[in-house]
Amino acid sequence: AIAACKSIWEWYHLITENEWMAVARNIEEQATNWSTWLVWSWFIFMWHTDGSPAYTITWSTDDAQWYVNTWDSASNPWDSAFGSHFSSNVEQAYKWQKRTLTLSNWNVIWDLAWNSMEHVNKSNTLDWSNFNDWNYWISNSCWVAGFNSYNPWQTIGSASVWVCNYQNWYSYSKVGPKTPNLNEDNWIWRIGSNTNPNVIFIRGGLLDHGARAGIYAFFMGWNASSSHYALGFRCAK
Repeated sequence: AIAACKSIWEWYHLITENEWMAVARNIEEQATNWSTWLVWSWFIFMWHTDGSPAYTITWSTDDAQWYVNTWDSASNPWDSAFGSHFSSNVEQAYKWQKRTLTLSNWNVIWDLAWNSMEHVNKSNTLDWSNFNDWNYWISNSCWVAGFNSYNPWQTIGSASVWVCNYQNWYSYSKVGPKTPNLNEDNWIWRIGSNTNPNVIFIRGGLLDHGARAGIYAFFMGWNASSSHYALGFRCAK
């Protein structure tokens, strides 16, 4: 991902963890991104994550077509694709598959937290330096999360996903939402990892992750040999 971004143009680079957080924090504070149009009330839009269609989808150059290729129209309600194992807020939601989020400068960003998960540069450099340095490991203590764990440091988790403590320079304020009581119920985030120190940081969520996706969703189960058909990356300059 680092090499591919550099190949586009000299000043392009793989989006860094700090850059991702800057965008996510900006999104969190815009009322237009919330289902109620009230900041920190209910949930942030986060589609395509319902697995329908069951593949990554392309975007549109027309930001008004925020539902494009989701198999739902802008006038149709949420399609109830989520199962009962997700939170009550999600089950009760009557929302659309909205693929765009708005920044404070009114620029629009597509698919930041869904459709495909994305690599970020955990060392916050513009090149390869320190990419596998253990100092950028986020945790040294991980355990399997159970359902309905509403601790904002842990978030709700599937029994098959690891959640971890923080260490080194990482903290809640550096990886999570501005408001600490937000979690998977608000379609904001969950965190998952394993015990491998040289993990690759993955943000966002997959096309079928449901409420596990979100602008702060953070997965650290990847290493240099991992691969997935719906894993991508975003370049910045």
